[in-house]
Order: sequence, then structure tokens, then C-alpha cells
Amino acid sequence: MGGSQVIPYDWDSVGVTFARRGGYYVALRALGVEFAADYGVRDYCVIALTEGQVIRIAGVTRYGTRAGLLYLLNNPNIFDLSGDRVLLLGWVDTNGNGLVELEEVFVLMSWS
Repeated sequence: MGGSQVIPYDWDSVGVTFARRGGYYVALRALGVEFAADYGVRDYCVIALTEGQVIRIAGVTRYGTRAGLLYLLNNPNIFDLSGDRVLLLGWVDTNGNGLVELEEVFVLMSWS
């Protein structure tokens, strides 16, 4: 769990790339669409079920990673139900309190 460099993984193998600008991760690209984070306001996360049944979570920033963890903890069977192996989540701080809350996390897309 963590950003794309915490525990390196070949994210390209599941159709995801992370973009850096100025030394910081600022966006991710999935299935040809770029999703740009706005630190502390809007973020994105990928949850992937990889070889050996390992679940990997990577946000663009720490807010996206937390959003992914909250979502997974509240939906532990997400991969059993859909049959997909990759899930892209979004998070927007709708109430402006600077916290990632489950009701602010939403599914953007999923694929195998």
C-alpha cells in the first residue's frame, strides 16, 4: 500500500501509469484518460488484484491512497463481486475539512 514508488510494481501491466512533475506525483493515466490530482482537494487511486492474489493500493498522493484503503476496508469483496482485477477510485473533499471520508470516495471505472 502506498504511492507508486513505496512498493514498486509494474503498474503498466494493469494499464496504469503515474505522472510526475517537479518531483511530485500529480496524476495517473488509466485506459488512455489522465486524472490530475489537486493536493488535499481531489485525488485518485488504483486498487489492483495482482498475481498471487495480492491487493495493491496506490494513490497519486496520500489522500488517494487513504481513499483506496477506506474503500477496500468497507468493500472487502470488491474483486469477488465484479470479476474485474483493477479499480480506479476518485476522491473529492466535498465538505472542505481536509479529511478523506468514505462518503467522498467514488468508483470511476473497473477493468480486467
